[in-house]
Amino acid sequence: MLDGNAWLTARIFGALQKARKDLLQVTRYLTEDDLRAAAQARVAALLDEDTQLVIGHSLGSVLAWEACQALDRPLPVLVTLGSPLGLDTVVYPRLRPQPPAWPRPSTGGSTSHTQTTSSRATAE
Repeated sequence: MLDGNAWLTARIFGALQKARKDLLQVTRYLTEDDLRAAAQARVAALLDEDTQLVIGHSLGSVLAWEACQALDRPLPVLVTLGSPLGLDTVVYPRLRPQPPAWPRPSTGGSTSHTQTTSSRATAE
């Protein structure tokens, strides 16, 4: 049986290995044009004129956003879960096509990433 420290070390090592794999996937998608094109083609094959909703999780939300930009019509709903789309130093500047600007902060009471980023830019 593992003592407490060995068990914790094994758990931490396992989490780090998974994070490394996830980051490698993101890096490859954002930097390897052939891989990106192949992934986009697979998603595009699933979208037709009847598609009303697209859901993407994590890196899949980046793929979904980019695929929806290629549609020749507006998509009524794009749902993203656990999305890195707003990571302004990693993902956002590498989106294709590049969005024209950060969304304006909402007037609601909650603080979003875009509000924080806008406030930071104003303060600098």
